[in-house]
Amino acid sequence: MRDIELAIAGGRGPEAASTLRQHLRDHPDATHALHQRYRRLLEQIGDVAGLAVHTQVFVPRLLAENRERDALQVLRGMLQRDAMFRVENADQRVQLVRAAMAAGLPDAAMAQAADFHLSHPRHAAVPELALLGARLLIDRDSNTHAARELLHFAGENFPDDPRQQEILLKLEQIGVLEETLSPPGAPGR
Repeated sequence: MRDIELAIAGGRGPEAASTLRQHLRDHPDATHALHQRYRRLLEQIGDVAGLAVHTQVFVPRLLAENRERDALQVLRGMLQRDAMFRVENADQRVQLVRAAMAAGLPDAAMAQAADFHLSHPRHAAVPELALLGARLLIDRDSNTHAARELLHFAGENFPDDPRQQEILLKLEQIGVLEETLSPPGAPGR
């Protein structure tokens, strides 16, 4: 660690990051403090791609250790640097969406839920996340078009899901909302 700190102090951040990255690979039981130090170094040198790769590794570790709050913190930090970042593992992504909603972090939940169906179209959680994503898209962005597309996908691809009635009801509500927002004769009607 001393060599790494000397490299950082000497202005050789990328070299220190490479050394630390290799150390983390070689020692899967490395402390959380060391992972956090690595993340701070990546932030310092502006290595967003490196942060994304590390997030894909670090978040699952935190979830496996039942440290959802810490995983959400890492996820939120990553989303601040790259709004398009998505956790690759479907089950972990679903866990994070649920944890984010429980923690009152709808932005983090929406980022992982609204396009879940694109990367995991056959996952059993698609209807659940479609309903959640649609609600957040409407409530936070007034994006009825995207919400409708999300619900149509879930409704068409999961016709036997117990949430089917809820999906149909939400689609009706969106139709009513769009009618009230767009007066007769307005463009787009």
